[in-house]
Amino acid sequence: MKKIYYSLLAATLCVTFAHAQTLHNNGGTIYINTGGKVHVRGDLTNGSGATLNNKGTLEVTGNSTNNGDITAPAGSAIVYEGSAPLVISGSQPVTGENVIINNASGVTLNTPLKVTGVLTFTNGIINASNHSVVLGSGATVTGASNDSHVVGSVTKEGTGAFTYPVGDGTTYQKVTVDATANASGIKVTYHAANAGTATFSTGGTETVALTKYNVGEYWDIVPNSTATATVTLFWDGNKDSDAAPLASRRVAHLSGGNWLNEGGTAVGTLVSGSITSNPISTFSPFALGAIPDALPVRLGVFTVRGDGNRAKLEWTTASELNNSHFIVGRSTDAQNGFVQIAKIEGNGTTATSSKYTTYDYKPASGNNYYRLLQVDANGIQTELGIRSLDFSLASLSLSAYPNPSSASFKINSGAAAEAIISTVTGQLIKKVQLVAGTNLVNATDWPVGIYILKTANASLKLVKE
Repeated sequence: MKKIYYSLLAATLCVTFAHAQTLHNNGGTIYINTGGKVHVRGDLTNGSGATLNNKGTLEVTGNSTNNGDITAPAGSAIVYEGSAPLVISGSQPVTGENVIINNASGVTLNTPLKVTGVLTFTNGIINASNHSVVLGSGATVTGASNDSHVVGSVTKEGTGAFTYPVGDGTTYQKVTVDATANASGIKVTYHAANAGTATFSTGGTETVALTKYNVGEYWDIVPNSTATATVTLFWDGNKDSDAAPLASRRVAHLSGGNWLNEGGTAVGTLVSGSITSNPISTFSPFALGAIPDALPVRLGVFTVRGDGNRAKLEWTTASELNNSHFIVGRSTDAQNGFVQIAKIEGNGTTATSSKYTTYDYKPASGNNYYRLLQVDANGIQTELGIRSLDFSLASLSLSAYPNPSSASFKINSGAAAEAIISTVTGQLIKKVQLVAGTNLVNATDWPVGIYILKTANASLKLVKE
């Protein structure tokens, strides 16, 4: 068996074309010239302190061990080929500009493999369960398929859209991450398994809670430090048998013990297609999820704010399907039920956006919780969200002059409000709608006595002479 050893630390070999059954660089420097090729029909060892400066093409059919330095200048390539299982190991990572995988029996990484140019899948699986395949910021991938992809983790540096060539060893199950910020690489691992049951929460980028997620597969997406990106999931009929309608599909994200709805609009068919999440900056397992089938209303924004002595509620819808009406409820603790304060007619079925406004004229002092319910034509209710408002009464004030009066009272109100006037025994005298500022109340025909003017949050004693 032919073996080539290089053991002198100062030794330099410039190779244009060479064959070897094994190649062991034991401390020297090997140069492969531009356009040159070294074909190793067996094992390659780059020893401690050794340098392999590859400006050409290095072809390896056996195991590769790197304890030294492998450089990857522009235009260089490493080809892992052959028919027997191939292992890449050593104390140092292996770096190549262009790396080609063409070994039907597969390549196992026991040390990281970094590609700065193009990673080409021709045949065979990379087993990266112990060490990641690392793609530099400008690196690309070509040829990934069911027969040739990565089992384990792939890390991509840099920003922009990148499709990770991951799968389970039998099927290629890609995922795309489009990063607008990526401090030190985003790592992806595919799992043909259930990510785990958890609570369906409204805390995602889309507030409608999921009703299910795909238990057959998930992608673990984890930045090495910080990142912001969208995630695109694909389905192809493999391990994604959930037949949720396209309109109901969403990106599901397992975070903090909750399954979150990260939004998205599905494209394609039930057999094959994709969905892209809203931008996110927290990561962990992702899977295909779904909201209730044929959700009657897609909510845009829902806000509550103070407006004088009333609360103003506004919401928008992106589309509506058989939408009968909305019900607004109020609670002071969000625990002991909501009291209906408004019913607003919906727009039936529409693909255009709509805006709604209503008011709470009698908010409680302190915290108020407002729940928005949607009711479809069949009477089915869907909760669209809960908002809170700390309603301060500091601006509410009532005063009257003259008081006592024999004819009329001028009522000063800090804000617009509905008020009732009654006797001290509770007999209703009249209802008035106060405006912010001065209001004139005629009391000419009132019997002499004491009366109470009361709004939802304030009261005032009036004396008729």
